[in-house]
Formats: sequence, C-alpha cells, structure tokens
Amino acid sequence: MRVLRRWTPEDDEVLQPQAIQLADLIIRIGMALFPNDPYILIIYSNFLISVQDNYQLGTSQLQYVKNLEESSIVDLFMVFAREQESQERSKNLQQSAGESALDLIAYVEFQRTFRMLARTNRDCLMALRSFWQLLLHQDVSFARMSAALAAIQKTSARADKTYKVLLGRYPNSSQVFRGYARFLEHIKSDPWTAHKYACVAESIEEEESGGNDALMMRDDSASMLESVNEKTSAVIVINAEGIIKVANRLAQKLLGYKKSEMEGKNVSMLMPPPFSHRHNGYLRTHISSGKKRILDSVREVVALHKDQYVFPIQLAVTKVSGVGADSIFMGVLRRYQVEPGIIRVWVMPSGAVVSVDDRFMDSFGKSYQDVAGRPLQTLTVDADAVIKLLDKAQAAPEEDFRSGKIAIRGVSFLHKYMDPVEVDITVDLGGSDSQRMLAFNLRPTKAAGKLMVTDARGRMLYINNDMREMLGYSVQALSKLDISQLMPPPYNFLHGGWMKEPSAKKPKQSCRSSATVVIVDAAKQGIPIKPSITTREVEDTVQHVVKVHPSSWEQGLDERRLVLTLDTQGTVLSTSNAASSLFGFRPSELVGLNVSAIVDVLAALTSELPAVLSKMAQKVTYKPGYSWRVGVHPPDGYDHNSMGPLERHVRARSTQPALMQFLLVDHDDREIPEIKMLLYKADMVSAIIECDQHGTVNRPTISALDPSGLIFGCSERSMVRRPLRNYLQLPTKHPDTLLQDDKAKKGAMKSGTSGRKVGPLKIMNGNHADGAPLELKVL
Repeated sequence: MRVLRRWTPEDDEVLQPQAIQLADLIIRIGMALFPNDPYILIIYSNFLISVQDNYQLGTSQLQYVKNLEESSIVDLFMVFAREQESQERSKNLQQSAGESALDLIAYVEFQRTFRMLARTNRDCLMALRSFWQLLLHQDVSFARMSAALAAIQKTSARADKTYKVLLGRYPNSSQVFRGYARFLEHIKSDPWTAHKYACVAESIEEEESGGNDALMMRDDSASMLESVNEKTSAVIVINAEGIIKVANRLAQKLLGYKKSEMEGKNVSMLMPPPFSHRHNGYLRTHISSGKKRILDSVREVVALHKDQYVFPIQLAVTKVSGVGADSIFMGVLRRYQVEPGIIRVWVMPSGAVVSVDDRFMDSFGKSYQDVAGRPLQTLTVDADAVIKLLDKAQAAPEEDFRSGKIAIRGVSFLHKYMDPVEVDITVDLGGSDSQRMLAFNLRPTKAAGKLMVTDARGRMLYINNDMREMLGYSVQALSKLDISQLMPPPYNFLHGGWMKEPSAKKPKQSCRSSATVVIVDAAKQGIPIKPSITTREVEDTVQHVVKVHPSSWEQGLDERRLVLTLDTQGTVLSTSNAASSLFGFRPSELVGLNVSAIVDVLAALTSELPAVLSKMAQKVTYKPGYSWRVGVHPPDGYDHNSMGPLERHVRARSTQPALMQFLLVDHDDREIPEIKMLLYKADMVSAIIECDQHGTVNRPTISALDPSGLIFGCSERSMVRRPLRNYLQLPTKHPDTLLQDDKAKKGAMKSGTSGRKVGPLKIMNGNHADGAPLELKVL
C-alpha cells in the first residue's frame, strides 16, 4: 500500500489518481493469488471505504469475511472494529455533534488530529517570526526575503487547507471554529472573516451548554459512555497493565496533577488503599478470563487527590479497543455531587474505615490519615449503636439501602479539638460487585459555625471551611499562617507577646472578653468579629479553640458606648441595648429620667439644661467630632444641690470616666433634629494612628472601633496630614523616639531603633480640644 503515498503537487491532501489505480491493481492481484484470504479481503474493504469512498462495496466485503470459515478471531475483531468505527463516525456526522459528542473510539483520533493542526499552526507562526527577524538586519538579500515570504505562503496555505478539512469533518466543533478564527485574525490578517467564525463558535458553545446540562442530570451509564465531552468530561485512557496513556485537562484538574505527573504512571496512584493494591489484580483477571466487574456501568467509587484527600466520584469504564494484553480502556470521571451538609465516610463491611471525604476533616478536625483503617465505632461516643447499624447493613438487601431503611439518628462523633458532634446517619451501597463498600452519610444536627484552633504560640492547628470562606484563604495558605497574621497592625506585632504573657485581668475590649475585634482577610480588608475563646490542655500542650461569631462595626461600638435619645429638655426618650456592666446600670432604667441624673457635669446645670444642650449642639455643628470628658454614674435619686458629703462620696465612687459626644439627626417628618448623646466608657476607647517618619499623620484610624478623634476632641478627617505633635506631646520632633526605652542605661541605645517593631509602654501627655490636661498610655 505504500504506492498510495503520492499526493498531487497542488494539494498535499489529495492522492494521485495513478497511485490509486496502481494500488487497486496490486490488491486485486493479491486477491487472485490468495483467494478467500481474510487479511487480503479486509485490506481491500479498507481501501474501498477510505480511499475510493465506496462504502457499500466495502461493507459487503466485510460481511463476506465474517462468513468465511478461514477467518480467525483476530480477523473477526478487525472486521468488528472497522464496522464500529464506520458506524460511529457516520452517526456523528449525521448528528453534527463535533468533538462535544465524540464516541469513545473517535475521541483519541480527534485529539491526535487536533494536535497535528496545532503543529501546522505553529509552523505558520514560526515562518512569520523568521520573516520579522530577517527585517531586523540592516542588510537583507532579496533571495532570503523571497524564501521567507514563500515559507509564509506555503505554511499558511497548508494550515488553511487543514482547518477546512477539519471543519468539514467536525462541522459543529467550537474548538476548531475558534482556532480557525484566531488563525484568520493573527496570521492571515482577516479580522472580518475571523469574527464570523468566532460567532459560530460562540453559538455552538451555547448549544453545547444546554445539552451538557441535560446530560449531567442523567446518572445512567449511557449518559457517560455514549458521549465524551472534552469540556465537561474528565477522561483517562489506560492500557492492559494499568498505565495511564492519556489524561485530559479536566482529569488533571479534578485530581490535582499535571499531565507529566499522570501519563506513564499506574492508574492505582489515583486510588486510596485497599483499592490501589487490588486494581492491577482486577485488570489481570479481566484480561485472562474476560469477566466484567465495572465495565459499561456507572459506579460510585473514591479517588485520591494529589493533596492526599479522598473524594467521591462516579466512574464509567469501557473497553476502547484491543484484545488481551493489547486492550485499551477508557474511564469517564465525574465528581460525585453530595447533598450540601452531608459528610461521606466509606467503610468496609467489617467496619474498617476505607476513606473519608474532605468534609470530614472540616467537620471533625480529623484527616484521612487519622481515621484510615480504624473501626468506625471507635470514632464515636455511641459505639454499640454503630456496631448494630453495621450488622444490619451487612445482612440487608439492596432494596433496603435504596429505600433509606439503613439509618440511625443522634449518634455523636468525636471531634479532635472540640465537644462531640451529633449526626444522623443513613447508609448507601458503594464500590463494585467484588468489593462491596458501605457509604455512610452523616448529617450534623447543628451547624458548627466558624471555628479555628491554635497552639500556645498561635500556630494554626485547624480551621473549618466556613472560616476559610470568610477569610478567603486556601487550605495550603492557612496552614503556613499563625493567628497574628490575621490581625491588622499593630496587633499583629503585639499579639505574640500577649499570648506568651497574658495579663491576669482581661481587657474589656479584647478578644479574651469576647468583645468585637477586627480580623483581616486575604485581601487585607478588616472584618468585625466576636470571638469566643476556650483554652484546654491536651497531652501537656495548650490549645486555644476560637469560635467566631459575626459582628458589625455598629455592634462593636455599642459594646463600648451608651447611646441616649433626648428631647430638648434633656429627658431620655430611648436608649441603646448596651450591657448593664458598661456603666453599672440597665440602660432601660433611664427612660423618662433627665440626662443630668447620670452625667456629673450636667447635674449642677439641671435648671439651665435646655440652654446648655443648645450650646453643645451649636458646638458640634461648627466643630464636628468634638467630645467632652465627663463622668457617668448610676441614677441614685439624689438632688445635686442638696447632697451631703456622704452622698457625694458614694456618687464619686460609682462615677466612671467617659467621653461624651453629640449627634444631631435630621428627619423629614420632624422640624427639630433628633438629639443623640453618645457616652463612651473611657477605658474601652483606644486609638491607632499611622504616621510617617517625619511624624505626619497618614491614617488617623485603622477601623471604626478605634476612633482617635474621640480621644482628642476632633474629627478624624481633620487629623489627616497634620503633625502628630499637635495631639501628642512628643519629646522630639520625630516619632521614632517612642521606640526607645527611657529606663535603659545610657549608651544602650547607641545602635538606634532600627529593626524595633514595638516600643515600651509610656505614660504621655496629649492635647485635647478643651485645653485641659490629657494623660494617655502610648505604645
């Protein structure tokens, strides 16, 4: 048949007529010399179908070979393969399904053809590059220029011809149409025609999307085996020894491997034990006996990701071609869609845990390595109930599994770091006929919320998926972080020291007191949270379990302040829901009282209070952010003017320092603005100010929980680009002196302060807008 390898000079895809006639003559001579030889007849049928396009005569020759007594098993298989190939190709062309509905045999052919097309396209680009590189030289000969242009013309013509052949063979292949559009735009410089082909590709992709959605809704074997979609199907092709020959991009993405890490390796690397140890034996059994275990059916199995976690998949396997040791198998993989909130555990009938999905680690803090091979009952508090369920599942018929009869409620599974988690269990069948598995579906009865666990140094031991999603980090990224890296500055520098030497008294605005604090996500954006921290000791190691509850900036401020709504006479109309512990009384007790009953500086001005409130309102109008330093005490019923020394002493002891602000809130339905009085507890107010090396304020506050303007009696906006010494009495012009330890011996700071992140705690004087002395703790 080598005489056929002659093409016309005009078209290297068209065979010379003289070569076809010579090949026909040679084959007929062979048929005359070896009459009824099956191999010669099969060659002739292939010649008729593939070269002369005489499908009817070629098919009749194949039928004749099937009826010959001389035909061996190999001959009959060759006839079968040829018939299947012709039938499937004809069906695909009639359905115009392109590569989106390739049969299993044609899939490999399409991939090979498309790679050839990519090489042709690359040759065109290389020819263009050579031409432009030639133009970079100062002296270019005419002969070299002509040769370069001829190379461009030749490669472009060949690529254009190849694209048109493929467009005819795969008339609805969006991949081919889009490739041709890029070829026209970038190589032939024809953007208008390229746009036309790109639009065709988009319309094909839209049609495929609708059809693929329908296919994904079907769980039978036909939906996975009758078509292989390059864009939605993960495909792996192996030989009779289990060696991976082809793994498409979706399979690589699904399993976490690169192409070079999969092809040429044994497919058992994608399976957890014990299946990885037994798979080669299953293949040898099939090759020697022909027994089918999972061929041409869809089974729920488990796959092992490169990151060493197990996840459920649906697997459909069929034989593509070959006999015995030459067999080629193709598997179509689809990630098993577990119902949200379900944790999947695969167990042998004996009760040994085979594998768990990635949700198991998320829900119970235990990895696959922690539980693999262990009896399921040892992972629970209710061991007897689980053993009874296993005994029931071993003897149950398949109908009981499908109807959901194999189930139990209220079983508590042990958590690695927290209290046991109660779940409801239903059991399904999984695995293959020869290796039965029990798939336990665990549904927690209560939502766990956002959780993380650290060691004594703040290193992350565990963090669940809800917390990861809130922070926007991947599992790998979080495994390298400690908890201080989830905090904004300067807390990220200070937190490590606080963990080593925690103060005996819990600061009221700290995470240890379950106050609203700030945590930063992967994008370095602040998120207000309300943590609840429990410390426990496990095997002489300290662990901090952090439950994170959502909060808000407003809620965080309300933990630090009391908001009163007043009328123009100073009568309290309503209050915020502040805690009773804030100032030592329930806010609801104030409704109907005059505000002078709790604010010390207003107690002596009760008769003049309407005028005083009016002046305060005017003050905040032209000085936004202004604050007054006052004292707040519980309402004691004493008249300020008639109090004796004892009553004054009692009131003074119950008075707590506070910062007072006024807000005027306009309403469309009211002529007079609503008066809001904000009373911040002084020891719960802090400020974080960022300045440059010259002491100029860049950021007066980091979050709403640190209102620096409140401390100094001004608005934060007015502090921007102002010298820090306007608000803090610095010993020098530069703020780096704050890093120096004033108690250090002379000469101890000769090396300067470079590299120091945290300076010592200092007591310093500040400047308030009221002009009175202001003492601050500065770090």
